[in-house]
Amino acid sequence: WEHTKAVWTARISRCATLLAAGGFDMALSLYSCKTYQLLQKISYPPVGGPAFIWSCDWSGDGEHLLVGCWNSRAYLYEVDRGLASSPMATKASWTAGKAAVALMAGPKMGGGGEQAGSAPEPLTEIATVQRSDRVYAVALDAMGRALVIGGRDKKLARFDLQTSDGSVKLRWEVTAEDFIYAVAASPLMHHVACGGPFKAVLLLDGRNGVQIAKLHFPGVIWAVTLAELPTGPVLAVGGECPVITVLDIETQSDVLQMPVSETTFDICVTTDSLCFTEGKDMGIFGSISRYGWRDHPAFEVISSVMISLLSSEDQLLRCMRLILGANPAVVNSRSPVTGSTLVHFAVHNSSNTHL
Repeated sequence: WEHTKAVWTARISRCATLLAAGGFDMALSLYSCKTYQLLQKISYPPVGGPAFIWSCDWSGDGEHLLVGCWNSRAYLYEVDRGLASSPMATKASWTAGKAAVALMAGPKMGGGGEQAGSAPEPLTEIATVQRSDRVYAVALDAMGRALVIGGRDKKLARFDLQTSDGSVKLRWEVTAEDFIYAVAASPLMHHVACGGPFKAVLLLDGRNGVQIAKLHFPGVIWAVTLAELPTGPVLAVGGECPVITVLDIETQSDVLQMPVSETTFDICVTTDSLCFTEGKDMGIFGSISRYGWRDHPAFEVISSVMISLLSSEDQLLRCMRLILGANPAVVNSRSPVTGSTLVHFAVHNSSNTHL
């Protein structure tokens, strides 16, 4: 799908049928992952500056979409699932060149109602949250009822959608030391996290905004994500840092550190896989069908960690301690090519006796 300008955010719905994307074209595009058609395009008014789209997030049930915009607003949409999956909407009428051209030439402005005579659209705006400055990051809970918003105003706020009248009500608000570039919320709002240029991640109780921990990092934070795993809740953090860090929230201790050579702008973590961006590349640690990211790592993984962190001994020792602590049998690993042991590899490539 070609966009006229840089795409800054792209999110697939949990049911894997819809994809929402936005960026410097000041518009949100909704696509079908089944027919690959453009279903809807919404442009946003450049109020007080450009209306760039830096973030969007689907609710866990796929019924709501929250969009963060530089025009100091966050927009909450309700998804018409039947319309979004309807063959009539996605194939017959939407693939007609006339409809496609009409969508590209005259997208609907955010905040407006359905245009007279236009085809019904899957996204309907149900609420708008006004902030005092640019909205950089947004997150939704599982049901699309709790909205978490952060941005240039240095404030992280939770709003609740009122089922009685459809309005949104501020539940709590906290102030960070600097801009907020990334936010995350656990499915049931037990935890909320945010990060930015203040080189730290704030971990909060999602119910009342009380700070649980402030976790310091060596660089600007661009990505945070929260996940509820069978072993407990985890927080994954990345950015302008030499490693991606996964922490156990209950113990507030590191579970895993993976070295990266470039900035990480996004992370996703599940029971099986840790997926992350690294500059212009994307990496996956773990496999859905064969092994998980917490399982015994292969020799090639450990050896690559050693090589990539040889110039940073403290970081290398920390990463290796985490790997060996979780998987002591790693010391018996052998190279599938040469047959040499991990100890041989370490001695050959490093003079660090602590390693």
